[in-house]
This record gives sequence, structure tokens and C-alpha cells, in this order.
Amino acid sequence: MKLSVNKALLSIPLYQLTFITPFPKEELYYNHIVKSISDIKQNQQTLLIIDTKKEWEQFNNEKTAHQLIQNSDLSAIVISKKANNQLKDDVLSLYLECQIPIIHVADDKIIVNFEREFIDVCFYSNLSVELDGFYKRGFMNIATNLSLAFNTPFIILDENEKLLHHTGTDKELDTFFRWFNEQKTINKKNQQNSFEQYIITSNGHKQLILFASTHLVAWQKNMIDKFTGFTAVLFQTEEVVQKQNEAFKEFFIYELLCRKFESKTSLIKQGKTWGLNLEKPHHLLLIDIETSSGELVDDSKLLDEIILHLETQMSKKTENLIILPFQKHIVVLVEDEKGDVLNNNTSLNIANWIEAEISKSFPNYSPHIGIGKWYVDTIDLDKSFEEAKIAIQFGRVWFENNRVYYMHDLGVLHLLFSVEGELLQTFCEENLTQLINSDQKQGTEYLKTLKVYFQYNGIINDVSEVLFIHPNTLRMRLNKIEQIMDIDRQNLEHLLTLMVAVKIYYSFYVTIG
Repeated sequence: MKLSVNKALLSIPLYQLTFITPFPKEELYYNHIVKSISDIKQNQQTLLIIDTKKEWEQFNNEKTAHQLIQNSDLSAIVISKKANNQLKDDVLSLYLECQIPIIHVADDKIIVNFEREFIDVCFYSNLSVELDGFYKRGFMNIATNLSLAFNTPFIILDENEKLLHHTGTDKELDTFFRWFNEQKTINKKNQQNSFEQYIITSNGHKQLILFASTHLVAWQKNMIDKFTGFTAVLFQTEEVVQKQNEAFKEFFIYELLCRKFESKTSLIKQGKTWGLNLEKPHHLLLIDIETSSGELVDDSKLLDEIILHLETQMSKKTENLIILPFQKHIVVLVEDEKGDVLNNNTSLNIANWIEAEISKSFPNYSPHIGIGKWYVDTIDLDKSFEEAKIAIQFGRVWFENNRVYYMHDLGVLHLLFSVEGELLQTFCEENLTQLINSDQKQGTEYLKTLKVYFQYNGIINDVSEVLFIHPNTLRMRLNKIEQIMDIDRQNLEHLLTLMVAVKIYYSFYVTIG
């Protein structure tokens, strides 16, 4: 019996489908189903279903991938939930390069859909279950996956034609907006239609417009119609609209801080949708709020309350501030068109003001503020965000009396944060193992001594005062460390190696306390 992969896909709830590789436009047929790679036969159009760990391990192998991509009888590959795992990069590259259609199905029970014949596919069975799954997975997630599957950008505009979300490259986005602006002025009879629109309405009013490439074929358009239909249902209430808009904004902030936009044009355009002017350069401050027990606050209501307080007090500042909640953090962007990579006064002044405001108004919580480097272009805010996180991680260890930490304070250590963790661990083990063993087995405090020694630049009286020991006791302890490690503190090479090892150890591998 001749079966269609495409009709089977249309019968499966959208939220349960994940396209691992792009899907061809043409209809894919098969008359033979196998659940073992070794059972694939020649001269029979075959659907391979991977539903065991054993088969998955074989499938996720470069040698097997080479065999499968050379088999012209293989129509598509379906991966079940219980067999699913992460494909190795080299294996995935082979399947992508050779355009092998691969789909993951979240519910193993749905696998039977590939064994049935669908003449007229009905979208509406178990509608409430599908709608619930669609809502939980999120329509942006599903849109991104459909965009990959159909090899088309998805551009989503609101009713005022502002950009809310897009998939694909920034080049594709620029192409779309050129087309979109031209189609308002050019005679439509003479215009080349590069994109097709799908209107998403709610309560009789247009809420969103989805644009996709015109090259899509009927079954792909049917799936997009299914997607827009469920999206329209989600937007039936103002509460859901608000939540979805918040999700759009969250996604934008995530892209801004964690991924990196391909072009400044795209960043600025989407930023304006949320009232953010990102045309000028900004300093980035990251605020972590801790409880008295040292735990990071994960209470969105409290973070919103702190943000509201800062926004209320902002009128006292001359700088333009953007304050955003992000995950467990608060992010502050400080506009500074006259900024200088060597001048950090602006960001430090704002950080000190924020620290004082939070400490005064929320005395039961401690703010820790990291400041990333200043970049001339807002497209590099993702770098500044990572640096601000590193500044907090390092600062809380080495500047214990401070609550504001600047990336430049890290000195040579900031270079080490880009080094592979295993190399850093090996470096620590090579240089500190004897001291670590002594501290653990004999209760000595050699590592703590060295930490304070480097914190206070080797000034004996200051170090001994912090450690509550006599200066002579400190000297004896340092001499003992030299003997154990067979080094000379007067040798700058030895001292530098020891200092870097201790800083790595306390910054990466030891819990603060």
C-alpha cells in the first residue's frame, strides 16, 4: 500500500512535531516501514522509524549516516520520543547536506499515524488537547521549527505593521522589508510577489500578519493554515495577547543578550517595537539580588517591585536608562553616545546609585552589580552581558567588601574565562594539588592564606590582620608553602603562576563562603 509522509504529518498535532532537517516540497511516498536500519531493502520506498536506544546509537553514527544518505529508497526518517537524543554535529551535518527528511515525534502513540492511509486529513480531532499542547510549547517555538522545515523565513508583524518576531537571516529580513515597502507604492500588477501573507484574526479583528515565501506548496500552506488557526484561538483574550506580547519581548531580550543579532538594523527595528532606542551605544549593568543566606532571588514579583522603584527614582538621573527583567537578573542599559572605552565613570556612577537605592529600600536583600565593557555598537551587548556576569562571579570572590564590580578589575583573569574549563582545572591541579591535599587532610589553611595574600597585594601587616594571625606566623606559613611547592616567592615567574592558579581556583571551583 502506497502511503504519504506528508498526509501523515498533517494528521499529527503541530506541537508534537519537530523537524530536525528541512523537508522537501514534493510529496514523499513509501510502501514499506522498517524499525531497524539493517532491514532497509532495495527497490522499495521505505520509511525508517527509530524507536529504540540501540537503533538510535547506530543512527547517530557517522558511518551509518554515510550509508543512509546513499540509499535512494529511503523516503524519510521518524524518531520516537524514547529513542530521541542529541545528534552529533558531524552526523547532523551529513543529513542536512544531503537533505534527508528527519522528523521527531513527541508522542510514541502517534507513530501509528504513519501506518494509516489518510485520504482527507481532518485537523479537528482532539482539538482541545492539541490546543493545550500548542499553548504549552509556544507558537514562536513552533513557528521557528516550521520555518526550518519549509526553508522559508517567517516574519510576524502586529496590526500596526511593527515587527514582533522573525526567523531566518537578517539578510532575508532586509529583503522582506524592501519588498514590503515597495508593494505599498508599486502597481501590484507589475510587482513580483516574493512573500505571501497569512492573516491571524481574533474576535473579528486582525491581530497579527505572518509572511512566508511564496515558493511553498499546498501541503506546506495547509500546515501554516493550521498553525495560524491555533494562533488565532490563543489570541481570543486580552490576557493571552498580553502574555504572547511578553513572550515576544522576552525572546527579543534573549536574542539581544545571549545570541547576537546579525545586523544592527534588525536589532534597532525590533527594539523600537518595545519602545527601546538602541541606535546609540549603551553601557550594560547586570544586577543580581541575593537573600541574607546568599541565595539568588528567583521571585519575579520582587524583581518587578525593585524595577518599579528604580524607574520611579530615575527622574533624578540625567542619563537615559532602560531597565529590563531577564531570567533571575535585572539588566540596566545606560545610553552614552559620548562614551569612551577607557572612561567608565558613567556606568560606575549609575551602578553605585542603583546599589544605594536597592540597599536603602530593600534592606533584607543584597544587590551585586557587574559592569561589562563599553562597546561602540549595541550589537555587541551580548559580549557586555557575559562580561558583566563574569565580573560578578569574580568580584564576589576577590572584592568581598564591594558590591559593584567592573570587568576591567579582573586584570589578566578576564582572559582565562574564554579558556576551556578542562585546561583551567588541569592548571590548578598541576600547581595546587599539594596545598589542596594538605588543607583537606591536615586542616591547614594554605589556600585561604594565599587568597588573602594576593587580595592585599602581599602586604604582611594587612594580610595578618585579616587572617587574625601574627605577622611572624604568616611569614612562617608562607615559607612552609614555598617548601611544599618548591618555589621562591621572590621569583616573579613562580609568583605569577601561583597567583593565577589561586585566582582560578577560587573563581571557578570554590563556593563562596
